[in-house]
Amino acid sequence: MIRLCRSLGVAVLIVASAVAAHASLWAGHYGTIHLAFNEGPEFEHILNSEPLPRVGAIVDLYVCLEIDGEATYRKEAFLSVGGYELQLAVEGAEWEILSLELPERSVNVGVEKGTLYVGKYNGIEFVDGVASLAHWRLQIKGDPENVVFRLNPEGIHTCNEIEDCPGTGTQAIWTGSGAARQVGIVFSAGYVPAYLNWSGEEAPDLEPVRGEVDWHERDMFKDE
Repeated sequence: MIRLCRSLGVAVLIVASAVAAHASLWAGHYGTIHLAFNEGPEFEHILNSEPLPRVGAIVDLYVCLEIDGEATYRKEAFLSVGGYELQLAVEGAEWEILSLELPERSVNVGVEKGTLYVGKYNGIEFVDGVASLAHWRLQIKGDPENVVFRLNPEGIHTCNEIEDCPGTGTQAIWTGSGAARQVGIVFSAGYVPAYLNWSGEEAPDLEPVRGEVDWHERDMFKDE
């Protein structure tokens, strides 16, 4: 059983993948999660939406992981996502989750609001470098303005259990699929926030928020 079993995040990876790895390896930063109002390929991070009386704004928020380049471990590329941990944070308004759609045959054991601890044995395939992880329908209450959708790094716990991960500014984590025997190779992902009814003096900041130490800086990849 891998070290990460003490955390819910990798517990779901093992439960959902029906796999036990001998060790967990921190693999560094690899990929950016887009919090967007569409599924891409050109992601829309800014939306203006008129609220409904006594309801507020109803928005569809998609979570898509985009990778750039190809990381290989023992000559095997990561072609799918077998599990991931992230937590949504909404700033500027009260909000509720109306529905959540996940990839078919995936398992989510996240308990806290907006938290996804998801695993899928066969993996969520990257298509043109993008894996669609989740789709929320959200109710943003009142007359929302300048609302920001972010990830909360405090909502992920597996990083605290892996050597070299703490202190790297990790925002979300993911691993390969059980079917490909890549569970336990754990990557960090950054994210690009989304903005609803933005009216600030400055344009929304769409620079990715990300951790340190890229995958190609890790010794485990240097002999590839």
